Amino acid sequence: KKNGHFSSFESKSVQVAVRDSKGKEVYSKSIISSYQGGVAFTYPISKDSPLGHYTVSLTSPGATYQFSSDTFQVEEFRPVNFAVDVEVPKQLSKKDKLKAKIIGKYLFGAPMTGAKVKYSILKKQKSIYFQDHSDYSFGNSFYYDDYYQDNTEDSSGYLSGEESELNAKGEYLVDTKIENIESKFTTSDSDISIVDPYTLLLEASVLDIDGKSVTKTESVSYLPSDSFVGLKCQDRYQGMEQPFKFGILTVDKDGKAVTGKDLKVHVIYNDWSSVLS
Repeated sequence: KKNGHFSSFESKSVQVAVRDSKGKEVYSKSIISSYQGGVAFTYPISKDSPLGHYTVSLTSPGATYQFSSDTFQVEEFRPVNFAVDVEVPKQLSKKDKLKAKIIGKYLFGAPMTGAKVKYSILKKQKSIYFQDHSDYSFGNSFYYDDYYQDNTEDSSGYLSGEESELNAKGEYLVDTKIENIESKFTTSDSDISIVDPYTLLLEASVLDIDGKSVTKTESVSYLPSDSFVGLKCQDRYQGMEQPFKFGILTVDKDGKAVTGKDLKVHVIYNDWSSVLS
């Protein structure tokens, strides 16, 4: 502090000391600080170093007090001795429940009976594209100005999850409904709910008795219907009182045209306002 103002401790001698978990000083060196007032050094940890919390202290030469200190911990690394696997179906429809299996097994073959397990189900919007219908948009998207952009408000996020324990076989069975996955719109006279195709991610973590964890993630295709509706707008910009023209196409999962489907079309008017200051 100089003249009532703080400034960097630039180009000053700083005494750096490291003490191990037993209080023994194992490193000491005087270092000149940088123009920002910082110092940098390297202290190698030998194989026979004691485990526990180490202390790093900074003092000004000749001073009897520390002006900064912090700690770090030295631990013996032990690799995990178990593996985690997740079994999921390849595909789900709107009416299906997600039935999956989380498996924890020690590398020597024994099941991880009673081990803690936690899982999360995440959603990520799935892009649907057919080469023969490349001018159609399948899914939830918006156009702003001259560029395309996904509607990211509901395109990804957390759906559900749980914490429990593995059973006697070292397994946990997931059996849950897929809920809160719809995109909802409210107009002056109706509420609209749309379910888009998604990729569901089942992320599972199993912890051993020491708290070490292994995480495994698997994906599932979530297709709410056996067909897709594509939409294209012939003119994205139109003059006042001029009609917009849309093309609508229904195809199956292989991109082949589907007939006889009942379609409900909503045209929603968004009123944009701008406030100039």
